[in-house]
Amino acid sequence: MLTEFLATNAERLVMDPVKRAMLQRDLLAVYVWLTQPGMGAEQTPRRTMLAQLVVRIIRKLALSDSVIAALPSALAVGDPALPAGLADSTSGWVCLGRGDGTPVAPTHLQALGGRSTFVVFLNVPGGRAATLGYLAQLRTIPTGWRIDPQRIGNPPIDSPVLRTMSVPFPEPPQIPAGTRVALLRFANLVDRHGRLHPSTLVESVQVRQYDSIPGGPAGVAYVGRTPYQRVFESQLSRRALFAHNGVGLRMLDSTTRTHSRFWDMATTFSRIHLPSSALPRDASCWRAPSCSAPAARATRR
Repeated sequence: MLTEFLATNAERLVMDPVKRAMLQRDLLAVYVWLTQPGMGAEQTPRRTMLAQLVVRIIRKLALSDSVIAALPSALAVGDPALPAGLADSTSGWVCLGRGDGTPVAPTHLQALGGRSTFVVFLNVPGGRAATLGYLAQLRTIPTGWRIDPQRIGNPPIDSPVLRTMSVPFPEPPQIPAGTRVALLRFANLVDRHGRLHPSTLVESVQVRQYDSIPGGPAGVAYVGRTPYQRVFESQLSRRALFAHNGVGLRMLDSTTRTHSRFWDMATTFSRIHLPSSALPRDASCWRAPSCSAPAARATRR
């Protein structure tokens, strides 16, 4: 099928930019799956052959930078599945970034092979001033970690478990009850120059609202303790996207059945810790998935 696609220039049958982008997105997932390590030496030749064919099709489907930038955005059109006010530059939602320019969700980025960009928004009760005030307070705390004696038990010093029991130190200010955190996932696409290019296509939105804060070290909240938080999630529906030109998210509930496409990471926010390097980005950053708008640098200690 792949060789037939290439031989017949079947990419010409998919001229709509949105459908073309979605097809390339799916093939990028296949490519990442084919090239992940640890699959066994006997599978390597076949996987390599398939990956080479997939790469050729990905390049044939590539859009120009300008077309990628013009793809529909659920944020720009106000998709009702998004949290209210997320795209409002005066609301309490503040886009987060890091002072060193590194991703705010590196684990997610790595787990998906770089085929998605993740953006984090924070909303503290009391509006935008309260959110910015919390971040300003957070930036006065030096970045550091230590082993939590309450959780350590007695593992060997060199145990990998030990590294999972670290907590922020010095202790940062705890998030207040009612705080919401939103994680947006945007599709990355390969442009005509062979470069991975962030797009405005929103693949998923996950929101956690912390109605109360459990005891324990500041900056830590546990997913399994449902009385403390509510979770909301929306995922991209290609049927809705194709039909409504950008309004393509659907809310998930307990009855929604989903499937994982080639190890799509289920982001759980299993532990919330906003490092002291977190910086509020310019209010216009929601227009682009990279949150790369200029931001004031905080003085670090």
